[in-house]
Amino acid sequence: MKYKLNQELKSSYDKESFKFEKDLSLNHEEIEKSKNIFDIDLNNNIAVPKKLEVIALLAGLPFPKSFQNHIGSIQNQIKSILRDKLYYMVKKENLGLELLVLKWPEQDRNLILEKNIIRFLDLLNISEIEIIFDGIQIHTDGCIVLRGFDVNESFLRLRKIILDKFNTIPKKQSNWVHIPIGRILTNLSLADCKSLQNLIYKTREIDNYFPSQNINKIKLIHENQWYMEKKSTIKYWKLKK
Repeated sequence: MKYKLNQELKSSYDKESFKFEKDLSLNHEEIEKSKNIFDIDLNNNIAVPKKLEVIALLAGLPFPKSFQNHIGSIQNQIKSILRDKLYYMVKKENLGLELLVLKWPEQDRNLILEKNIIRFLDLLNISEIEIIFDGIQIHTDGCIVLRGFDVNESFLRLRKIILDKFNTIPKKQSNWVHIPIGRILTNLSLADCKSLQNLIYKTREIDNYFPSQNINKIKLIHENQWYMEKKSTIKYWKLKK
């Protein structure tokens, strides 16, 4: 990989990822908590994201088809390991890279904040952002993510600029540049965990296993169902080349 990874960001990913890779198990209590964002049909072994309202700034939605297919391929490999276990995979067209959340489900919508951020971003001259990837990781709560790194820390810097400008943005925010791709919603055998560990390492050992992406749009999204199952675009900004 030609670009040197942000070591602080990499360490943050590794710290969370290592919990699963070290013990090769999921945390039962965390898995049960993960289930709270799904309506689960145990008879048919299906998990459907709940209808929860979120307002957020994101990139992707959609990513190019070729990149969607790369993600879809790894999702299929995970499915083949999980077999009939309960899980949820994010639909390829709903894959997103979270910049900031302006409203979490338990909060009231802040229309003034949204309008002010729209005006602020209208005035920014934001350049395209290149994102490179360093494989997947699995968390002990079952969350599966693609580890992203922004070249020149452009994505992280944009996030900080907005956060510094608006003090009414929710304090709970991601410090990562990741793409959620799915969730495991049941405990697994040691053999299954080992198979997942091998897949994790494979995605990290091969350079450009997931091709880099140029982010050329940022969108303000009104999400009505978790994992972007139902959403609408409030506003979007095309980034300069």
